[in-house]
Amino acid sequence: FRPAIPVALLLVVIAAAVRYLIQLASPGTPVTSEAVTRIASFQDPVVLYTTLLLSVLIGPVAEEVFFRGFLFNAFRTRMPRIVAICLQALLFGFCHTFGLAHAGTASVLGAGLAIYYERRKTLIAPIVAHA
Repeated sequence: FRPAIPVALLLVVIAAAVRYLIQLASPGTPVTSEAVTRIASFQDPVVLYTTLLLSVLIGPVAEEVFFRGFLFNAFRTRMPRIVAICLQALLFGFCHTFGLAHAGTASVLGAGLAIYYERRKTLIAPIVAHA
């Protein structure tokens, strides 16, 4: 788990940089999705913590198994590795339908998680970093 912590921190810094660049390029573009804003405003702590728990545990496992374990592996057997990384990252990003800024940030994170998966040769590493 130790290598996942610096990778997760690096991905957070990269995501913040992407969001900053989006704000520079298009001032006024919301970088926080409406869904995140709604979740943050939940009054019932049970609903709030259940949503957060599912978002942090189940979401990353399902997404990593599909996008890195299945899709990326299928792509990299059929095309150059860099194309496979970029293609699965774009699909990962634009499946996050919370707006263009969020999709762009998620695409960059998807590429980072694919590279991390390639280096570690296990899905556990990107799952922990994603979570």
